[in-house]
Amino acid sequence: MHLLERYVAQPDVRRVRIAWDCDGTNLLLEVRNDGLHACDTETLTQQLSGRVHTLRGSISFESTAGWGSRVSIAIPLDPPPARADEQLLAGLNRREREVLGYLAYGKRNKDIAASLNIGESTVKFHVASILKKLEVKTRGEAGAVGMKAGIRAS
Repeated sequence: MHLLERYVAQPDVRRVRIAWDCDGTNLLLEVRNDGLHACDTETLTQQLSGRVHTLRGSISFESTAGWGSRVSIAIPLDPPPARADEQLLAGLNRREREVLGYLAYGKRNKDIAASLNIGESTVKFHVASILKKLEVKTRGEAGAVGMKAGIRAS
């Protein structure tokens, strides 16, 4: 069952108010219910916080037994600025990203070639291209950029 459905499907909830607004900077969402029991804010936090914080938003919960619960979310209208390494990574093709994943784990060209079933000279070509596109000088630096960006060997 979807999180919001569980929030409003509590047996003692008779009314739910869902409101959207905009303060010029943020999209504002508020969900209230009149449930007699306090809502499970821990589960709500686990399921919503990651999504909201990814968008640089904020989330708050209020729950008072006998009075109801409120979830308030504010999400900035402007997207988060792109990180420099994300812009550089966007220039890599699929195979270069795969090779970068192996570089992030410190793999040698021979091992990368065997894993990807390509020639070692092809790996060298991809590594040279990765270094140029990421504007780094060493395989270690490229691997660090890949690791930081979450690129992993497949």
